[in-house]
Amino acid sequence: SGASHSLTLASPLRLRKIADKTFAVSGTPTDCVMMACLHIMKGQLPDLVLSGVNWGSNLADDVTYSGTIAGAMEGCALNIPSIALSQCYEEGARNEIDWSAGQTHGPATVAALVKAGWPAGTLINVNFPGCPADAVKGVQVVRQGKYDLSSTEIEERIDRSEEHTSELQSHLNLVCRL
Repeated sequence: SGASHSLTLASPLRLRKIADKTFAVSGTPTDCVMMACLHIMKGQLPDLVLSGVNWGSNLADDVTYSGTIAGAMEGCALNIPSIALSQCYEEGARNEIDWSAGQTHGPATVAALVKAGWPAGTLINVNFPGCPADAVKGVQVVRQGKYDLSSTEIEERIDRSEEHTSELQSHLNLVCRL
């Protein structure tokens, strides 16, 4: 979502009951976790927060921009063990994501993590590979990576608005390429 750990402050949050134990919140992932834990489940917090499964990986420094990671961060802030789950996909294949790796291996991965446990305040970030479930060769635990941003290019351009014919408005856009 790119929502990071943002909250909805300037507009009302909408909570809609979809079915028994199923709700929709018109806010950020952080809003969703707060609404669930502090309103819907008030007095009986969950044993675990699962945030995701979202499309796209959450790797390296990109985790700081992730709403999925933020949902799990909010769970940690509420002292609830939390896991962020993401489904990787091949570049350019966003409309053809194969969700089978997460669907097939997600429940066992979460169960193994819960059984193993982890330190309080630590969020677990799981990225399922962008391949069919039967091509998954195992699970690997790695440290959080870091991007080398020194090669980032920033392109400057001026866009002209066609909507305002009497007065052209210039907008400066910065486009970053990693």
